[in-house]
Amino acid sequence: MAIRRELSGGLPLAKDDRHSLLRTRASDLAKLERHVYQRYPSWEWGTFFEFGFRRTSWGLAMSYVQGLWPQPGDMDRQVGLTRFLDQYSRRAFHHAAASPLAIGVVHSHPEGSGTFPSTIDDDMDSYFAREFGAYSNGKPYCSLVLQRNSRTGFSFTGRVYDRGEWLPVEK
Repeated sequence: MAIRRELSGGLPLAKDDRHSLLRTRASDLAKLERHVYQRYPSWEWGTFFEFGFRRTSWGLAMSYVQGLWPQPGDMDRQVGLTRFLDQYSRRAFHHAAASPLAIGVVHSHPEGSGTFPSTIDDDMDSYFAREFGAYSNGKPYCSLVLQRNSRTGFSFTGRVYDRGEWLPVEK
């Protein structure tokens, strides 16, 4: 279970074997990568995204639907981290309230820094899990960190908050 604790950052994962799986089409992943890697390899970038979900006995089955792409002025381009500005977050909260789908965040980490959640990621995910849960009447919240590496290729980590617990995204 040591790997699972590492994947969670500072947020505790469920103490059993429940997990989540995320499916996406290759064309959607390619579009998502183009977006989150636009400031790569040195700076992060990200977006909110919609996903469908089904609760199962083993955790959550999730399907990526689409990015809720930022508009000009929605994110802070002056910092190297992914920083969502208030107008973008509010738009995503209102979208979560009106949609049958759940909302998540995906962002890149700079090349070489790994995909494990940072303490800043923990703070962001704690906040968004609470707020999206309130706005969406208890739908899950998913967080993904993507990275590209010339030696190892594409990698990611993820976690999803559902009904008071964090589950790892395993595939």
